[in-house]
Amino acid sequence: MNPILPLEQLSLVFVLVAGLVGWSGWRSAQRLRGGLRGILLGLRWAALAALAVIALNPGHWQVSRSEAGREWAVLLDSSVSMDTADVEGGTRWTHACGIAQRLRAPEGQTLRFFTFAAGAQPVPAPAKLEAEACRGEQTDIVGALAQVAERYRSSGQHLGGIVVLSDGRQVPARGYEEVAMELRAGRSPVYPVVLGEAVKTVDLAIGTRRPQYIAFAGQSFTVDARLRCTGLANIRPRVSLLDGDGKVLAEKPVFIGTQAEVSVAFEINAAEPGYRTYRLRVEHWAGEGATTNNTAEFAAYVLGERMRVLLVEGAPHWDSKFIAQLLQGQRHVDLSLVYRLGQERYFSQMDSSLLSAEQAWRELPESVEALARYDLIVAGRGFEYFLNRGSIGALKEFLRVRGGGLVFTRGKAYAGEQPELEALEPVSWGPEWNQRFVWQPTDAGEEAGLFSDGLPGRSDPLWAKLPQLSHAWQTTRPKLFARVLAEGVAEVGGRSVRVPVVVAQRFGKGQVVAVNSEDLWQWDFFPKVEGASAVYRDFWLHLITWAAVQAEFLPGHDWALHLSEPRVEVGQPVRLRMASRLPEPVGAPVVRIWRGAKLVGEVALAAVPERSGEYEGVYSPTLPGLHRLEAAVGTAPLVYETLAVQAPPAESDDVSPDREWLAQLAAATQGRLVTEEEIQGLFAPPPATAEALALDNARWVSRWDRAPWLLLVVALLASEWVIRRRNGLT
Repeated sequence: MNPILPLEQLSLVFVLVAGLVGWSGWRSAQRLRGGLRGILLGLRWAALAALAVIALNPGHWQVSRSEAGREWAVLLDSSVSMDTADVEGGTRWTHACGIAQRLRAPEGQTLRFFTFAAGAQPVPAPAKLEAEACRGEQTDIVGALAQVAERYRSSGQHLGGIVVLSDGRQVPARGYEEVAMELRAGRSPVYPVVLGEAVKTVDLAIGTRRPQYIAFAGQSFTVDARLRCTGLANIRPRVSLLDGDGKVLAEKPVFIGTQAEVSVAFEINAAEPGYRTYRLRVEHWAGEGATTNNTAEFAAYVLGERMRVLLVEGAPHWDSKFIAQLLQGQRHVDLSLVYRLGQERYFSQMDSSLLSAEQAWRELPESVEALARYDLIVAGRGFEYFLNRGSIGALKEFLRVRGGGLVFTRGKAYAGEQPELEALEPVSWGPEWNQRFVWQPTDAGEEAGLFSDGLPGRSDPLWAKLPQLSHAWQTTRPKLFARVLAEGVAEVGGRSVRVPVVVAQRFGKGQVVAVNSEDLWQWDFFPKVEGASAVYRDFWLHLITWAAVQAEFLPGHDWALHLSEPRVEVGQPVRLRMASRLPEPVGAPVVRIWRGAKLVGEVALAAVPERSGEYEGVYSPTLPGLHRLEAAVGTAPLVYETLAVQAPPAESDDVSPDREWLAQLAAATQGRLVTEEEIQGLFAPPPATAEALALDNARWVSRWDRAPWLLLVVALLASEWVIRRRNGLT
């Protein structure tokens, strides 16, 4: 109904009119007997009721639609995945062509057919579709929809909707939100028909956690390769390590049961300084579709400069003595140490290339230049004996500006409070924690490389078998940007209680690491399992080396090069950032990018305003593979970095239909997934909706303006008049 007045007002008017008509009709027929008088009143009220129906204006809304010239687009996926034979004994492409050939446009409408892979191409007629081969190496559904939408927008013609016949493999991945919003605004929903069944994927893939490893000349380092397995079980493939010339350096058979990923460790001897590339390879397995991921490249940047370490402790302990002996036996370490044995009694052993015995410090110097002779400071307990206000300021400058490193080896390094020193610690210390606990590396510790390359990883059962420790410090929540690399886990009252035991935090350009355990020597003295004693030695050696190379500047380098991402895809921009700790660096650096022996790019970095000694630039790789980045001021390289550029996903990597993604795309355009039987019904004119009724072309079609209805009203009023006249009433 579409009443001439609001229903509330119209009801009130007719109640009043009905009362007035009834009263006047009854009074004017007083001379008649009761039955005839009631008939007259009934006729008058019936006529009034008919007029009330007219006032209520029954009918329906009708939206004027110009169906002439209205078009639908039908898109057929012609990428190589559609050549999969899993639909009714034929390929997905053949089935899609059959669907398209059976479609018929309603009168006054048109169907336009397109094939698409990397882009949409119009097809003159459905009969010619099967001649199109499935050669597309990409499935860009989003791009094809955008092209079709632009075609109709530029022509000014309304697109009624889009039917997509596809398996839904969007390669490469991209967002559909923008094109979905455009289609929704143009009232052109998308209706996908999903073709194909899930296909079992068989794949072996090898990779490393990082594309570049840092080592020192004469030092061995470990590469923790990750072998991923899909669709296979209980196999024993061979994994090989090759040098840059393709020579096999090592080979290991690896058993894969039902797990999805296994670790394969290779130890590499970094004999000479320089930049070298290596390759991991896993043999091809029967049934594999993609084999490009059966190899993985990585690089090793071997440093020729020795790491300069200063070890200071005011309360000597077994741990600090062991660390000193361990570092003294390393070819890549120049160690200086100072012990406080008592009041005014010190023992010092200084690197003669830095300080003579007569110059040995009794406290840290107040000059940052003196501290900058070292790459790393290792501090045990009693650190406060070496500090004063000036030396703390120099220490902060050494970390923040010069990019040095600081390692606290025994938890809280000082007695009482040191507010100025607390500002650079990665945690805030609480009271002592005397629970029995074991260590457990964290995911962050593995990602950082400390507990994945050379030390047992998070899931290694060795950590639970090591002797329990009992001396640590409770801590508050780690400070902003601090990373907990390992935790101490204790069972207290039937529940697990955790405390950070290795925490790292960047401090300006430098790094601070705190080890929150005092009795690690027990791992070496009381091993419970074979090989456990080596963990004590390996932990300290790896931690100190890791702390030195994870700071802004590598040992022996006054320039640093860092990438926003170590792994990117082709075409993805990478931000290059360089920093110098020279007081007045000369010239702006240039980064040359090499892929193998070929120079593929060069980026001149620009100085960062208001940040002295820092430079930035952007590089967008165009070729997949391992890229060597050489930063230089002039011709000689200053520092190296490695960028791993991944090729875009291949169409044949996974040919299983992606029903969920197609459903999300359709819903975003106010469409839905449909079956092939439902397609023809989509072309019928849509029913009137609330949105359509709000349009200017909507009109109300009344149902009362019919001749019988009008004759009924006239007949009722005429009958009353005839009866009244025959009975002498006016």
